[in-house]
Amino acid sequence: SSTSAGYFSGGVSGGTVLSRVEKTTYSTDTTAYTPGANLPIANYSHAGASAKENALPETIPGPPIPPNTGYFAGGLGSPGTVSTMDKVDFSTDTNNVVPSAALSSPRYGGAAIGNRTAGYFGGGGANPYFSTMDKITYSSDTTGAVPGAALSIPRGFHLGATGNPTAGYFGGGNAGPSYSGVVTTVDKVTYATDTTADVPSAALSVVKAGLSASGNLTHGYFSGGPSGSDSLTLIEKITFSADFTELVPGLNLAAPRTYHGATGNDIAGYHGSGNPAGPQISMDKINYSTDTSALIPSAAFTTGRRYIKGTSGRDNGIGSSPNII
Repeated sequence: SSTSAGYFSGGVSGGTVLSRVEKTTYSTDTTAYTPGANLPIANYSHAGASAKENALPETIPGPPIPPNTGYFAGGLGSPGTVSTMDKVDFSTDTNNVVPSAALSSPRYGGAAIGNRTAGYFGGGGANPYFSTMDKITYSSDTTGAVPGAALSIPRGFHLGATGNPTAGYFGGGNAGPSYSGVVTTVDKVTYATDTTADVPSAALSVVKAGLSASGNLTHGYFSGGPSGSDSLTLIEKITFSADFTELVPGLNLAAPRTYHGATGNDIAGYHGSGNPAGPQISMDKINYSTDTSALIPSAAFTTGRRYIKGTSGRDNGIGSSPNII
């Protein structure tokens, strides 16, 4: 089931754009190439969200939930910038394009988050950037822009997104030419109302883009991303109940990272690959209960990549108890 693994897709290695998907098994902290789950087209700088896994009993009423599925959308593929939505079946490790779920416009460098019924794909582009928020409804595999949920400012260059079953948080990114407009902004998307607002108390401690994020029911973790020449190992922790983000002393990535991928379950986050100094294969594991992070050699990727994305059926508190929307 999707409780057991995270999927990392696409990216660039040595100038080659990849369709490659690697699967990290949480129980063994191992990562393996999973060719059946490869993206239908080679792609990078895309975004990933996931539907609820179906291994746990349902505790609330609601629409039918697609079994064990994750979604990757947008990016730089062939030809050029795409709006394509790819759907990964976690139970069979297969991946297919879903035409009805394509983004409302082609874009890359955005971020995505979701709960058990819908995924939200926000931002992206490169000068001009997008504030657009697209919502995919999992039960129908349809996607449309939600004007009320647009980001507070247009931004791209790889935002980070995390959240819980009630709200998503989009942090960082770039809003100006080159790196002149990198921001600390964190926007909160409230799923029940499909509305988004800047939350100053949740702002990052330093401006950054090229970051990534994972989380559980109560907290999210933004990692890496450059702010000038520093902050590549920083991890910032957002407490959802307080809408508050802070640096945790002693909690840092073991290896500097930017344009990397992240996902996890309710116990730990897996943040791996990316730049600098060329594509890396290493994987950091963040232990949520102790707020510590360490390199996990057994979970290293088989191929170093940058501009990748991750997704999992148990990231961001999906399926956790209490099982809420």
